[in-house]
Amino acid sequence: MSIFDKFFASRENNKELRLEDIVDKTSNTGFVFLDMNNDLAQCSFDWRQASPKLLMAYGYARRTIAGALLIQGGVDKDTYTHTESVFKGIQANTIHTVEFQEQAARDAEAFMATYDPRIDRVVTGRAVGLAKAFKPSSAFVSLDDSRLFSALLHQDTSD
Repeated sequence: MSIFDKFFASRENNKELRLEDIVDKTSNTGFVFLDMNNDLAQCSFDWRQASPKLLMAYGYARRTIAGALLIQGGVDKDTYTHTESVFKGIQANTIHTVEFQEQAARDAEAFMATYDPRIDRVVTGRAVGLAKAFKPSSAFVSLDDSRLFSALLHQDTSD
């Protein structure tokens, strides 16, 4: 089904588009966050036509994905910082209510969970938090998905 067919089908059903409605899952790199990143990059949807909710969900997903890829060693800190700036730009141009932002974050989590059910609010929050605190060093970090999820799910929160 093409992106246009999905778009018109959702309109006919009076359903608002979600990321999982417009992003085709075609990547299979063996790294879940890289797959999401590639699939979002290949999506032919015209984001200028997106509803604020869909656009904000896209921003939340992109920020989380970039954070996870930074932790895994797949992108550098400058790439994450750029993605964070784009996220803030989207946020500034959409609806500012807490309810709206929380719903957009949940929509992003729902999309990412279609790739791996371990992705939830805890994982996304920790990925972004660690990425923001990440300090580039001379040591190259390389984590596979299993180690990344283990680190994010079992992070000590006793501080």
